[in-house]
Amino acid sequence: MIIPFCFDADSFVDFDTRVETIHGWQLGSRNSEMLSSAYSVEQLFTSKHLTQKEYLTTIELFSELFKLRCETSEKAFDECFHFFAAYLKAHEFILKPLDMVGDSEGGLTFAWKDSNVYCEILFPQTEAPYLYYSSGSTYGVHEPLTVDVLADRLKWLVGSGV
Repeated sequence: MIIPFCFDADSFVDFDTRVETIHGWQLGSRNSEMLSSAYSVEQLFTSKHLTQKEYLTTIELFSELFKLRCETSEKAFDECFHFFAAYLKAHEFILKPLDMVGDSEGGLTFAWKDSNVYCEILFPQTEAPYLYYSSGSTYGVHEPLTVDVLADRLKWLVGSGV
């Protein structure tokens, strides 16, 4: 899949990547191999052995994100794009979200769930991004959303809320 025409690479000057041009990215291409991690998922998430289908590489996440580009506001998309660029610069891949959706107000939501443990990050049209989590009677919100907060909550989720 080629990145949709509504993506303007020149408007994302802070986006750091190991590939010189974004315009030619395709799933299954040599670019995907260059962006893949040298670490296995088991090395990052030692509490459970995840399969390849349960995480996304940089190219897979951005491919999914660009599918939502035309459904969301510019503000929400830009914040989401820059957040995941920073996250994947530090972590190489991410636990595959259960859901990645645009809302009717131009925002974006990414949600993860494992048994009764739930975590979601929201990029609203009018507010700052934040993370919501819950496990049984334990719940909370992390504001502001940071790369470390999401990494910690995903590890918490994989450890079943412990």
